[in-house]
Amino acid sequence: QQEPFAIFSPVSLPSWQTERLGVEHYDRVVQIDGERVDARVTWGDLPSTRVTRILASRHAAGVPHARLVFARAQGTFTIDAPLRVIDGGAVGAYFVLYALMGLLILWSGVAVGLLGARREGARAYRFMALWGFVFLVTFFDYHTTAALVPFFSLATVGVPFGLAWLAWAFPEPPRAPPPWTRPGLRVATALASCIAFGLIAGPAAGWDPFPLRRMVDVFVPASLLVLAASVFLRLRRSRGSERDELRAVIWGMAALPACVGAGFAINLLSGLVVFHIALPFVAFLIPLSIGWALVRHNILGTHAVLGRRLLIVPTVLLALAVALLAWLALRSDSPRLMDALLPLVASCGVFAAVFAALYRLVNRTL
Repeated sequence: QQEPFAIFSPVSLPSWQTERLGVEHYDRVVQIDGERVDARVTWGDLPSTRVTRILASRHAAGVPHARLVFARAQGTFTIDAPLRVIDGGAVGAYFVLYALMGLLILWSGVAVGLLGARREGARAYRFMALWGFVFLVTFFDYHTTAALVPFFSLATVGVPFGLAWLAWAFPEPPRAPPPWTRPGLRVATALASCIAFGLIAGPAAGWDPFPLRRMVDVFVPASLLVLAASVFLRLRRSRGSERDELRAVIWGMAALPACVGAGFAINLLSGLVVFHIALPFVAFLIPLSIGWALVRHNILGTHAVLGRRLLIVPTVLLALAVALLAWLALRSDSPRLMDALLPLVASCGVFAAVFAALYRLVNRTL
């Protein structure tokens, strides 16, 4: 369980019990059973692939444990860790779950683009939705096979700055903003583009982008705070119909930073890193709240007609996501045929029931 630069990854399943190892995020593997891990970073031969090769050879030889030396700011430390094969079925299911929720966010961006025409708020949301989709689709790959690292690196820059532009422009830019706001956003976006270029070009030039990677990790919580503060400030200054529109959308934009903060608090207090399991559903709160405000208050001022057919796509994707969670809860590691078929049949039933319920709910609400 590692990131592409041989850094310990906090992303894990609860059954792995990795919190007992005492390893923290950003701890870097430098040695395995006395064998030095080459830290050179190049596309196609990342440090994580070298670590995987070494551990796989140990496991194939029947070695039950490996002695790993980690480096952190205070120095190095050593642990003896058991060698286990990751449950590919569970990891693959989470990859599909993230992809489904990413498609939901991408669909919401397409819908807002169709209904919002060329308004600045609609453009900002489309930008955020595109990078949100890329982030979710590449998230589990970044922490496992590392085949899509460049796309994930771009998304980790695109998402926070998409949120910053969303805070500024959605549903419309402020009527009397401070004069430095728009130029400041443009300068920040230009700097973000340079950082994204460094993340991509660094490995190609043999340069380790780890310092940039750590800096980028601060962008997401910072942009979420900016988004929440912007919406609350607008709500306080708004009046009449504008206030009603913001009330309809604020719960999603405020809930996302709150949930992310709660996830970090749980991690700090208990050592359990479980937030990534709920992340795709939490990320969907913003498009859900914007969709509701669009239907309820026509927040983008569109003249387009919203039909039921446009809502079939999110209904199917949500039903598939719930059915996948049911399969994860019911699946068995036993090789017997019935132990494999029963969870599949049950999850198909869950999909049919959830789709029917959501379809009725959407139609009644619409």
